[in-house]
Amino acid sequence: MGNVFVQGQHLNSQDLYIVITDDNGQLIDPQEIAYSFFGRCENKDYKGSELYAVGQLYRSPLRLDTGQYYVGERINTAFLVGSYVVQWIARRAEKSPLEVLGEIEFSVIRES
Repeated sequence: MGNVFVQGQHLNSQDLYIVITDDNGQLIDPQEIAYSFFGRCENKDYKGSELYAVGQLYRSPLRLDTGQYYVGERINTAFLVGSYVVQWIARRAEKSPLEVLGEIEFSVIRES
């Protein structure tokens, strides 16, 4: 897993981000975009591979440029040491359905 963050670290545009394009590869801004954090159950010593929501769902990302969005918040203490997923969802146009655009796995460690 390439993305490892420390509890308390502030994320920037190089950390958890997404790039959105149309069918022709052109960068586009969707009608709506959000992300949610999910932890893996083993973080809480639960059995299985199910996910649990971490904090508020459907958070608003920061926009870097056309079609480029990122998580611009701090990895707070609600993130136990362990494995996580950030899930990106969007509505590309006003009448289109919400869709999952992607997921990025990451880990949280304690500062040593």
